[in-house]
Amino acid sequence: MRIGKLFSPLTLLRRRDKIREKVRKKKADGFLIFHQPNVFYLTGFAGEGFFLLLGEKGFLFTDYRYLPSSPSTADDWEFVPVKKDYFRSLKKKIQEEKLKKVAVETAHVSVSRWKELNRYKNVKWLPLPGCVEEARMIKDKEEIEFIKQAINISTKVLDEVPDILKIGMQERDLAVEIEYRLRKYGSEPLPFIPIVASGKNASLPHAAPDTKGIEPGEPLIVDLGAKVNGYCADLTRTFFPG
Repeated sequence: MRIGKLFSPLTLLRRRDKIREKVRKKKADGFLIFHQPNVFYLTGFAGEGFFLLLGEKGFLFTDYRYLPSSPSTADDWEFVPVKKDYFRSLKKKIQEEKLKKVAVETAHVSVSRWKELNRYKNVKWLPLPGCVEEARMIKDKEEIEFIKQAINISTKVLDEVPDILKIGMQERDLAVEIEYRLRKYGSEPLPFIPIVASGKNASLPHAAPDTKGIEPGEPLIVDLGAKVNGYCADLTRTFFPG
């Protein structure tokens, strides 16, 4: 369970403060964040749950089974363990904090969840889509380092493709070997299934590796990527076997 250790506490605090400034401009008391990548970006927590960010503090609601052994990660937010009902826990916290206007990243709210929120008659919900995504567009030094690591793993495997490849080898066998090496060299579960497409299959942008044998002289497209601490690489190369 990743929980804040990937990023320095100062980096995470700076990110939250940037979002707080946007929430203040919205004249909201807080900001409710559902999208897991956005929660991870602001807290370093990679489990399931949602985050309520307030002016000087925050609350991360998650199933109590996701709680790390050392849950204390920051001075300005805390975990709220949930055993049954997420929204009941949220309503209780809203009442405790006396919140009247709460912004919501509406791009990531289902119809059923929106209906559930609007049962809280004492709260005005303010749409604030794309707020965290806009901040995430500009990568900080720590994020750039993770992306570089993912690129290095991907490049290493691509460089080994000519050595792995044998004429007549099936596309899917090469894809399996690529997956193995990506994981072996340090990738997390892959961001996507590698594309290995030869001959006529190479004309398909998202071809799935199949039992076709790889023949000499025909184009072979290899599209792969590694993931490091949630950050991904995606590299594509064209080979001509033989």
